[in-house]
Amino acid sequence: MLKNPDATRTVIEIHPEVCFCELNGGKPMRHRKSNAEGTKERLALLSIWQPKAEILLKRVLRETRRQDVQADDVLDALVAHVSGLAAPSDIRRLVGIPSVDDQGLPMQMLFRSVAG
Repeated sequence: MLKNPDATRTVIEIHPEVCFCELNGGKPMRHRKSNAEGTKERLALLSIWQPKAEILLKRVLRETRRQDVQADDVLDALVAHVSGLAAPSDIRRLVGIPSVDDQGLPMQMLFRSVAG
């Protein structure tokens, strides 16, 4: 990002549970993402924006070792993907004005708004 300043407009930082909450109409998910109910709940939500989410999750889990990748890691990556596909007008900042790190790069938590 230091070599390509334009990347700061296209590379965003997200927090998966903030993104899931927003995609869920501003309501936190009911179940922990590390259990079967939480996986099912998140997959149902993700499938609205990424219809192949469940297929991808199953494939990744089939092709990787659990010590390397857990289901919740894949769910987090999928919600980051869905958030990253949002139009710039649908991206919101979690709070306030972004600060910058020691290199001058913005530090801000962004999410996809579905409030319209």
